[in-house]
Amino acid sequence: MPVTRSNPKTVIFGPFIGEFGWETMHWLGFVNNLCATKYLDYRKIVISYPGRSVLYKFADEFVPLPDWFIELKPSARNYILDGWVNGYPGVSNSEYKWDLNFAFKKISNFEKPHRVLDETPFTWPSMKNYAEKVLSETLSSIGIEDYVLICPWKLSSIDGCNLGFNDSVPERYLSQERNIFRFPNPESEWSRINSTKKGKDFLSNLNVNNLELITIFPRCRLVRRQDKNWEYASYLKLIDSLALRYPNLGIALCGEPGGAYFENSAPENCIDLINIDPEIRLDAHIAALERSKVAIGSLSGAMFLPLMTGTPTLVFGFESEKSRFERDNFLRTKLNYLISTNPKVEEVLAEVERLIS
Repeated sequence: MPVTRSNPKTVIFGPFIGEFGWETMHWLGFVNNLCATKYLDYRKIVISYPGRSVLYKFADEFVPLPDWFIELKPSARNYILDGWVNGYPGVSNSEYKWDLNFAFKKISNFEKPHRVLDETPFTWPSMKNYAEKVLSETLSSIGIEDYVLICPWKLSSIDGCNLGFNDSVPERYLSQERNIFRFPNPESEWSRINSTKKGKDFLSNLNVNNLELITIFPRCRLVRRQDKNWEYASYLKLIDSLALRYPNLGIALCGEPGGAYFENSAPENCIDLINIDPEIRLDAHIAALERSKVAIGSLSGAMFLPLMTGTPTLVFGFESEKSRFERDNFLRTKLNYLISTNPKVEEVLAEVERLIS
């Protein structure tokens, strides 16, 4: 249940600590909607990663996650983190095996048993403890007694619906889909994202010739789901090919260190929006997308961002994810989904040409 005090005049959303794709697809629209409707007369506070205030234009205040938490370099997983409790959810090779305890519990409840994901627990301390510390420190710093708290990694009942994450199950089963109760995305008006003047000005200082752009998200995540990464050499070849084919367009690289190739330095003549201050990074990404003819990247939650700025988008990845991108394209942005986890550069270029023409 949302934590409610008497006569609440403040509503607090967060802390959001999970994946960026989940924040954009299954959180921000919900938060913006409530800020502009149900909690319009409340003091509205959002807690999330530094620089993401640009997502919450209907909130009154934004509180960034503390530096000590960011320095842990947490590995996000839907609304929670890898290793949430005693190493689970853990590392998996996507194989499913029979678990006798789980099967017996299912049968005892007159439910059909099934295999569960085979996982090896992470070795770091339980990340839930750090999330709880962030929450307690933030509430203490705000210094109020009357508030409503809606936290994405806790289970809440809102208007009769269960939303958030249920971690009351045994830790071994935290990775099961049934524990996730997605916050619903309202109509498209709540899901459109715009940059601020600050983001536009930052981009303008880097895009000195005021070119229209091609934006690339060179995903490189090593802790989990490395199968979604495209090869480094392919990105280099793509950048060179795009520069030759579209000399009147600039190339912007988006992402963040630890989750993208080209951390520390970017190829020559590219606009580097990866190795910049996190306080401006997302705002600058959105500004770049607003000036882009197309956005390109492998399967990633970040690839929903261009769909929410109305930027023609090319995604390549597993066939099973195609329908999700098409279904959750709320703004009906022009989208090409290439079914391939390791496409040839020539295939990507052909799809880019279709989107630009």
